Amino acid sequence: MQGTRVNGPVATQDNRPVAHPELWEPFKKYTLEELLEVHKRYYLKMRHNTLASFWNEWYGLEEFEDGFGGIDGRNKKHGSKWRKHLPATELSYRTRLHNGIVSIDNDNNKETKDVIEEWEPLFTVARNSIGNLVKALQQQNKLPKGKRCGKPKD
Repeated sequence: MQGTRVNGPVATQDNRPVAHPELWEPFKKYTLEELLEVHKRYYLKMRHNTLASFWNEWYGLEEFEDGFGGIDGRNKKHGSKWRKHLPATELSYRTRLHNGIVSIDNDNNKETKDVIEEWEPLFTVARNSIGNLVKALQQQNKLPKGKRCGKPKD
């Protein structure tokens, strides 16, 4: 595969047409190896002003549109390989928050935007910190706590 030019997908894995094939146009001139280098240069935004901004980064929407689908698109396409350069704790908080929003969507038949609007005041109180918000939601039993690593304490 070395040196192979990327033509972009015509269809997804389940044979549905790609929603925006024109997004692949700028990337056709790169090799697969060069595209993987692009992922290694992706860094998380450390402070979001709103929870909606966090959601947009996760899915590569609006100001975070980059043709790769944000964090979610990279995870689906490359698994954990692309994110080895990112801080694990920061990504862990983000994953836990994302999964919490999605599970509340599914459990309570709420729209994503409704959950985000409901949690926005908590995000402001948490000083726009994803880590602080996750801890606050865990204290309110709205998010599960992560499992402990290592030996259990006696």
